[in-house]
Amino acid sequence: MFHSDKGHSAVLEKVEEFLPEVVAAAEEIEESRSVPPHLIEKMLDAGIFRMMLPKSIGGKELDLVQISRIVEAFARADGSTGWTAMVAAGYNCILPIFPEDIIRKVAGDDGNVMVRGALAPKGRLTPVDGGYRLSGQWPFGTGSYDHKWVMATGIIFDGERPRMGPGGIPEMRVALMPAKDARFLDTWHSVGMRGTSSHDFVVDDVFVTEDHCASLFGANNLDNTIYRLPFRILASTQHTSVSIGIALGAMDDLAKLAQTKRPAFRPNMRLIEDPAFRARYGALMAKLDAARSCSYWYAQEAMEQAASGQSATPDDAARFGSMVAYVSRVCTEVTEAVFDLAGSSACYNGSNIQRRWRDARVAAQHAAAGTDNYELLAGGKLVDPALESEVSVSAAA
Repeated sequence: MFHSDKGHSAVLEKVEEFLPEVVAAAEEIEESRSVPPHLIEKMLDAGIFRMMLPKSIGGKELDLVQISRIVEAFARADGSTGWTAMVAAGYNCILPIFPEDIIRKVAGDDGNVMVRGALAPKGRLTPVDGGYRLSGQWPFGTGSYDHKWVMATGIIFDGERPRMGPGGIPEMRVALMPAKDARFLDTWHSVGMRGTSSHDFVVDDVFVTEDHCASLFGANNLDNTIYRLPFRILASTQHTSVSIGIALGAMDDLAKLAQTKRPAFRPNMRLIEDPAFRARYGALMAKLDAARSCSYWYAQEAMEQAASGQSATPDDAARFGSMVAYVSRVCTEVTEAVFDLAGSSACYNGSNIQRRWRDARVAAQHAAAGTDNYELLAGGKLVDPALESEVSVSAAA
């Protein structure tokens, strides 16, 4: 792939020093269903849990392109570790919707945002004096690190009915609570991304104060350039970076295999010497390069827009959502093709390629990469004028 210094950072340099350890631990990560403590410590030391936060509260203040490079590098070494880095950056995205004093409390003295949780509105928020009572069960609470806080999104209920907001969409809030208020279950027995520890968690009638609840799509309360972008855009290129990194890793594995593999009925020729194989490999490189360039172009455009002071529109958010869906699917197609080209050797548990294949498929199942994003993008162009406000609200959400 083309070498570029765009997105370079001191954090990336530090990460690259211990990536060989991530590669070496890939099998352990899958078997234990978690990223081991010694790698989490190295991620903490490198600044992975404070990549986006401003320097004034202990963060690294990186931009979207820099963060994308870091997440991609981790995912190229191991998909589950890349996903963990993405989630760490994701909570850097979300935290600024809370008041600044809450942000500083969560970041603590070292700036590390040690949060687990889920954003799907699976909970029920009941208004009470001073805040809400929250109950529910959420899937995909990623994180094998020692978290201090939990975030969970719920729908506000007035009695037995959800409170409705603009466009007929139920009102939701993200609740932030100490780790002790949530109970994690051992539910993450998955086909791929096995090392992410993305277990379900339960909250049983916990009181959450008003200042610890915020709208996911509300304004950010930090004035750094990057936080002028809405959450949907902030989180987008991190998702694609995981998928891209996994696909790049699969291509690396295939190139290594091709040096020695000899087809069963052509034992006089190594795979790398087969012109048909080389043509297919080159086509996959071109396909992945194009998808990767698309993701990085979006990240750069978003940062330039934020720096100019121009506000993001619902159409911008819809375009980013569609980009994530598109790039994620290109990456699954690439890993599928790599599996095919690797032949029967990819079928064994000891093959890195089969793990990349499974990881790519699971990454693409995330709601952020859903193909319903295409409908939102089309809606901005094809909508009946009478429904225009409804589509705008949906795209922003």
